[in-house]
Amino acid sequence: MNIQETALSRHRGWFVTLGILFIITGTLAIIVPQYASLALELVLGWLLLFSGVFQVFHSFGSKSWGAFGWRFFGGVIYAAAGVMLLAYPLSGLITLTLILAILLCVQGIFRIILAFRVKHQNQWGWILISGVLALALGLMIYFRWPASSLYILGLFVGIDLIFTGWTMLMLAAAKPSGSLQSA
Repeated sequence: MNIQETALSRHRGWFVTLGILFIITGTLAIIVPQYASLALELVLGWLLLFSGVFQVFHSFGSKSWGAFGWRFFGGVIYAAAGVMLLAYPLSGLITLTLILAILLCVQGIFRIILAFRVKHQNQWGWILISGVLALALGLMIYFRWPASSLYILGLFVGIDLIFTGWTMLMLAAAKPSGSLQSA
């Protein structure tokens, strides 16, 4: 058994427990995606606020390092973005969804371009399919925007949590390969 398999077998119970919790949480996020989307937006708001405040304090403590103004200004921007997300959660959710749609479209376009640039390689079609799907998802979100803002982030995170949960369960159920077992 190799090191990873030994660690996995020792912590198999945690993988099962976390896998089940991820699946339950993901299912809840899919059932009520609007609440999951709002929760994600609020968590991001608090993270930005706290990280901005910490960065501002850090900029004063590290004046001798140089670039005080950039560190201070960056912290203020982070904190301000956090405050805006917390003060206007619906507007923040709408903005985050638009950013997600744009990100998926741009990512899809770049993957499609990459696919045609590596067309001579065997598995280039998978890159093309990935790009087309990302672009299609981005366009679907955009054309339903801003209405999609109420559910899309929670839905996507819910799907990801379910896949993560099943991955953990499959890892816990995996049999050791025996590649390093002695006779």
